[in-house]
Amino acid sequence: MSRQEAPRPKVAVIAGGGTLTALASDPFEICDYGQAGSLTAADLIDRCAAMADRVALVPLAFEPRPSFDMGPDQWGAICGLCAAALAEDPGLAGFVLTHGTGSLEEAAFFLSLVWDLPVPLVVTGAQRPASALSSDGYMNLFQAALVAAHPQARAEGVLVVAHGEIHLPFEVTKTATFGLDTFRSPDLGPVGLVIGGQVRFLRPAAPARRGRTGASSARCRGSISSIATAAATPAPSRPSLPRGRGASWWRASRPAMPRARRPGGSRHGCARRAGWSSWPRAATGPWWPTAATTATASCPRAAPRR
Repeated sequence: MSRQEAPRPKVAVIAGGGTLTALASDPFEICDYGQAGSLTAADLIDRCAAMADRVALVPLAFEPRPSFDMGPDQWGAICGLCAAALAEDPGLAGFVLTHGTGSLEEAAFFLSLVWDLPVPLVVTGAQRPASALSSDGYMNLFQAALVAAHPQARAEGVLVVAHGEIHLPFEVTKTATFGLDTFRSPDLGPVGLVIGGQVRFLRPAAPARRGRTGASSARCRGSISSIATAAATPAPSRPSLPRGRGASWWRASRPAMPRARRPGGSRHGCARRAGWSSWPRAATGPWWPTAATTATASCPRAAPRR
């Protein structure tokens, strides 16, 4: 059976925004390319028509935003959108979310704490706009779709794919402003690679998802339903998210970083600073600090600091 005749896995695409969806008038412009979100998910799929014989891409409607305007409200809405799409079409193999790289790792980490759907969510982005010559966005989208359709990805929940590498959301960090290989997992390296059209997982992934942190992790984790409900609820009556033992503010680039206070009174926080990022302006709502306190129990790097 030829590749075109073989059943194609179906992957839903959400254009959350970011450089991958941006357009500039100059094909050599990779810095000043205007507002992200110029391309919708349907536009991206049309521009990647060559993928049609490998993966069947389905666009999902979402209002794209730049990375500094993405936060728990938007991520909660994405969770609800994915849950509704899977309920309507159980044949979906997975989801791909395009996101601005400035807060991509924060988004992936947050989503990994609440993702409980039986199919994977792969987060990807781009360092160069869609209009640029040799833009990395289309290849990243292609590789993310391949990973989302891969059977092994089902066990991992949320993954980050960029520049041919597959990363875990609690290990990955952005390391450079313009480099195409900006996303790295400094401690253990990528959990897998995408070489050509082949997905290769290099080591068992997502220990936290498989219960590595035990009961404390289970207490800290939320769920798709809880996060979607919170995102759709007006702020004054918004329910609280599960609390953890500390806060991890990954690669926060603002000088004044919020911290979570433990019931006992001590303040805990963990920061990673690398690359040029945008602290999400949307991450200032009344329930963002509560959500962020899930980090310590789920992330091996989020050791409390007094």
